[in-house]
Amino acid sequence: MNANQKLRLINAISSSGLFAAADVFLRHRGRIVFTLHRVLPAEELATCYNQGISIIPESLDALLTFLAKRMPILDLPELLQGAEVSRPSPACAFTFDDGWEDNYRIAFPIFKSHNIPATIFLATDLVGGSQLLPEERISRVLAGPNRGKCVDMFAGYSAAWNSPLSNADKADDAALSRFYKLFPFDEKMKVLDACEEKGTAPARSSFMTWDQVREMQKHRFRFESHTRRHLNLSVNTRELMMTELVGSKEKLQQELGTTSEYFAYPNGMYSDEAAQAVADAGYRAAFTTDFGAISRASDRCRLPRMHLADDVVNGADKRFSGPRGQLLLTRSYLAKRKTFPKPAQKDAIAGKRILFMIDIVYKDHALGGTELQIREIIKTLAAAGAQPQLCITFGEAWEPAASYLGCPVHFARFDQKAGISSIAKAFRLLKWMRSQRFVAIQTFFSESNLYGPVLARLAGIPIVISSRRNLNYWMSPTWGFMQGLANLFVTRIIANAQAVVDSARKTESFVGSKAVVLHNGIDLEKFKRDGSRRVEIRSQLGIADEIMLVGMVSNLRPVKGLHDFIKASRVVAAQYPEARFVIIGEGPLQQELESLIAKCGLTEIFRLLGRQADIPGFLSAFDIAVQSSESEGFSNSVLEYLAAGLPVIATNVGGNSEAIGDAGILVAPRDPAALASAISSLIADSAKRLRLGVAAALRSQIFGLVPTSARLLETYSRILSA
Repeated sequence: MNANQKLRLINAISSSGLFAAADVFLRHRGRIVFTLHRVLPAEELATCYNQGISIIPESLDALLTFLAKRMPILDLPELLQGAEVSRPSPACAFTFDDGWEDNYRIAFPIFKSHNIPATIFLATDLVGGSQLLPEERISRVLAGPNRGKCVDMFAGYSAAWNSPLSNADKADDAALSRFYKLFPFDEKMKVLDACEEKGTAPARSSFMTWDQVREMQKHRFRFESHTRRHLNLSVNTRELMMTELVGSKEKLQQELGTTSEYFAYPNGMYSDEAAQAVADAGYRAAFTTDFGAISRASDRCRLPRMHLADDVVNGADKRFSGPRGQLLLTRSYLAKRKTFPKPAQKDAIAGKRILFMIDIVYKDHALGGTELQIREIIKTLAAAGAQPQLCITFGEAWEPAASYLGCPVHFARFDQKAGISSIAKAFRLLKWMRSQRFVAIQTFFSESNLYGPVLARLAGIPIVISSRRNLNYWMSPTWGFMQGLANLFVTRIIANAQAVVDSARKTESFVGSKAVVLHNGIDLEKFKRDGSRRVEIRSQLGIADEIMLVGMVSNLRPVKGLHDFIKASRVVAAQYPEARFVIIGEGPLQQELESLIAKCGLTEIFRLLGRQADIPGFLSAFDIAVQSSESEGFSNSVLEYLAAGLPVIATNVGGNSEAIGDAGILVAPRDPAALASAISSLIADSAKRLRLGVAAALRSQIFGLVPTSARLLETYSRILSA
């Protein structure tokens, strides 16, 4: 059946009223999101890149009129909210991908004339620049004198991927297009670097400017993320995925003052890993180019959309066809709904008895960073059906421990000094561990990491997980040798940063491929800035709102580099005498630091505030947050700074660079002058403080409890299933 015969059949069915009847019975199956790319007059369409993603203005105008008579055309969040019910009322929404210049020049006036909202998913690095889409650049190469060289490179990659290109594929631009869309970004750039003509005038970019975007934003247009560089997430590394996902959020926040909540996969391509990365980056929903309508059962990270172009909605006369529009709606409702199996995490975890072993938890102190992370791990695994218990090896028993830590607690009551009594207690602990029939154990802190794996194997526990949470700065060669022997009994080593893994491989033996990285998680809501608390706490401290407050949250221990912060503050105060400085925390260096503050002449402007219960409130009072550690694993304080939306200055040690990314300033450790320079630069530049604060809040979403808990369950499921 040729195209004209198909059109005649569609018209006949439409005239019979069958489409209209189907619409009545099917319209409650879901809501429809339409996707467009380009809107071009016929004369421009003939010469544009990828004509199959374009529609002429007359057809778009007629389509909007047609749909507005049949259902509400809603803003995207409103449409998704209404799709949550069991029988959603009929409605649709419009989206555009990429951010082409004709979206502003041609589509924008049409939508304004109908007073209809729309969402545009922007590849943010293309906005306002002169770049072309990588796919468009490759299409230009294929149309030029270097086509043969380009195709040869494609053929080389295809052979390496065990998916050889046939001679027919090599001659077919459409087949080549499908192939190079699957390229990882770096390999795509290698082809372009090798094959693009050097010295020729670059083609003019076809994308909007930020001024045009801001104008459209005032008239019912929403702008969301499409990565930075139009990156196909499904074939790139997780690190590159997160850089693109978070980077595009940061750019939209910077340019438009809005937080991006929705995402569209470039080229419609996704994978399980890409969907997880989208969720981890804090997006509420993500859109594919899968065919169909959105219902309550749809996976919110893989939502379907209906592609629109001339060949979809136009009739034989190249004009919009009402019967084809009706067919499009009917096909949307009837499309087979894709289902995505959930990872079998709970099946692997449910019912499993898991022991956590830690050296000590001080009952007269607030929980430290590691203890808080253990509590979150226990909470997450318990919610997945596990049966966790905690063993505290040193210290006396205290009754509130179980409710404080969220699971049953066993006290081994080891002595700090080894002796006969400790050996007897070790045997009692071993007997207890055997009786509980644990399937796995995870140890924390130096003593438990050392003897916990040995006791676990003697107790018949099959899976032994050891933890690393700092750079082993304290570890002597003798201890490193003994820890290496203990590692022989370990199944996996979970570290909270890649830098921690690298350190363990240098200072211990038998680490190898056992190590995996699980970054710490944090309750983002708890640390959001609170304007009322800022006013209240600054009033308590006697600091006016316009005074710059530079603060740090830290235990007062030598490794935290607090002397460097105080010395840096003296330099900053000489240039900005109105600035104020505080440290929140307690520890053995209290008197020594007070003496140094006095010696530096900072008594009136630098205060040690001791332990404070309301850390989120004090962070709201800060203007700049500092972390000056000489050694660090993955700092919870830095995560709290990010969550509070503070511009962060931290030493470039341990996992600080992994946590901060581009959302702060990294300086060398033990360098007060560099620290002072960074603080002064932020005091002097309010725009930079604002930009880094926004970037920090966005960056923190990677480390929220939802994404980190998901990664924890995935890791534990994999370990327990092995």
